[in-house]
Amino acid sequence: MAYRTETIGTWAQFRELADSPERKRWAFRGQAQVDAPLYWSLSRYLMTYGVHPDARPHQELRILLIIHRKGHQRMDQPPAEEDLFQWLALLQHHGAPTRLLDFTWSPYVAAFFALQAAIGPAVVWELCPPLLPVPEGMAPWIPGSYERDFVPNRHRVLAVGEPRRMNPRLSAQAGTFVDSRHSR
Repeated sequence: MAYRTETIGTWAQFRELADSPERKRWAFRGQAQVDAPLYWSLSRYLMTYGVHPDARPHQELRILLIIHRKGHQRMDQPPAEEDLFQWLALLQHHGAPTRLLDFTWSPYVAAFFALQAAIGPAVVWELCPPLLPVPEGMAPWIPGSYERDFVPNRHRVLAVGEPRRMNPRLSAQAGTFVDSRHSR
């Protein structure tokens, strides 16, 4: 996927870009290190433990199975078993490895996350969801699509969205998620 970069030197330049009308439908992600790759926490986890790329879909489904089997013991109202996107959002909220990347609809929230721990150049990634080529019926919140289209890791699809039920932190940060295939 091609991308371009823009170097911003001042807060005024950032505000000018952030407040431009064409960015009203964009999603943003702030990172403290400009050269840090955009890896999903699940990909980082599987790479750290040396899981072969061909075995990653099985491991991902295994993690979800364990959560389904045991998660209800610690929750008053667990998501429906078939609502995998809701489960992923819940797992992401609690720091478990998932294939979701946290984004926000606010460039200012992204700037906060980029700058809060930066000791050098930081980055705010942005993408425009309406311009993404997402095939019809292929989104992690559509029943069956997650297992069929995302877990096998065959498609270069990128989907942006929120779970039906949002936690307070996700709401306060104008949060959204980007879901895609695993990094290799």
